[in-house]
Amino acid sequence: MLPMAGNLPDSLVYLPNDVQCAVSSLCGLYTQLFFFTVPYIFCLVMNIISLGNFRCLLPLVVVLFCSPLSFHAQEPVTTDSGVEMSLPPAPRYGYCSLTALLTSLPEYAQAMEELQTLRQRYEQEALHNEDDFRRRFQEYLQGQKNFPEPILLKRQGDLERAMEEGLAFRRQADSLLVEAERELLSPLRKRIADVLVSIGTERGYDYIMDTDQGVCPFLNPAVSEDITAYALSKLEEQQPKP
Repeated sequence: MLPMAGNLPDSLVYLPNDVQCAVSSLCGLYTQLFFFTVPYIFCLVMNIISLGNFRCLLPLVVVLFCSPLSFHAQEPVTTDSGVEMSLPPAPRYGYCSLTALLTSLPEYAQAMEELQTLRQRYEQEALHNEDDFRRRFQEYLQGQKNFPEPILLKRQGDLERAMEEGLAFRRQADSLLVEAERELLSPLRKRIADVLVSIGTERGYDYIMDTDQGVCPFLNPAVSEDITAYALSKLEEQQPKP
């Protein structure tokens, strides 16, 4: 017995009103499709039989056989109250904070300590160059009135070279620090990338997004999920045991 539109089984009466309306609408649509489709299929079969072309029945039989399978593609779930409801679709996308994953690794703190030590050494050398330049400049100001012209020109050239060398060292130090940071963090970033690839393959994601970039102001929770906590647990499992 097909449920008619507006008539719900007793097991569905206790559902919320919006769910009851949705179920009632689906029942009505299914009833209309049933009563419109069955006479049409019956007439089509009779016409094919009268023409004697039984091979035309093959596509129809295949359609009728496969159509029930489509209704069972999404397995229903029975709740505690006995109501069967379909499972929601699995999320297609994952998202996480790569910065949160990176900073959570114990090796990250060690890498930052090494980088800070190297930065302090470069800074000390840069300050030494600047102090030497100031000392030369002060001597130049004090003796420029008494220096012969050749010595004056030489001191000016020395000051210009000292200033250029100091600026060049600053730029070189910045470049070396960037390269050192890349080398220290590259193995950690690769570990995180490998974990995300395994999670994406395991859960069948289309892709995983990095929320640190701020390019996705909205992520639909129906088709996406935050995997930061899960990725952190995966990374912790890879840590060597003490």
